[in-house]
Amino acid sequence: AQDDLAIAWNKLGDALADFGDLAGATRAYGEDAAISGRLAASAPGDANLQRNHAVALERQAGVQAIAGDTAAALATGGGALALRRALVARAPDSVEDRRGLAISLGDLAEWQIASGDFDRAIAARDEAVTLLAGLVEQDPGNAPLARDLALATLRLGSAYLAAGDGERAGAALREAIRRFDTLVE
Repeated sequence: AQDDLAIAWNKLGDALADFGDLAGATRAYGEDAAISGRLAASAPGDANLQRNHAVALERQAGVQAIAGDTAAALATGGGALALRRALVARAPDSVEDRRGLAISLGDLAEWQIASGDFDRAIAARDEAVTLLAGLVEQDPGNAPLARDLALATLRLGSAYLAAGDGERAGAALREAIRRFDTLVE
């Protein structure tokens, strides 16, 4: 029943965010995160409950960022990132968990850029590219993973650009274009 309650809070958060009630969405996602956090704490070995908690935190952080509370987004997103790292540490061969970690790193980098922390943003985006490149290397025919890699590379280029490093930005953006080109062919 608690997992159903968490889902209901999540859906309410989605609806409130869609209608522009960011404060309400933040509260709803916060309820989802609190419930999913208790469920995850009650079964630390249950990867699905840990993933659900990470997703709840990521959604809450996303709305916090949209609402302009970058510090809260970084803190909440950092909690999600810690969960994602723990999942990968427990199951390093899990494609789902490594992809989830890469996405979480990308989200966190977005908020780090917004706060002016370019070095950490670049490091996070570089780690995301490395994770996704490893996944694509293992499964070269997986178009969704290849697209994720191209997007992560594009975002790495954007991080370099935001930091004022035109040379690295250009190299990453050219690599992103090359990767997108292979998807179109």
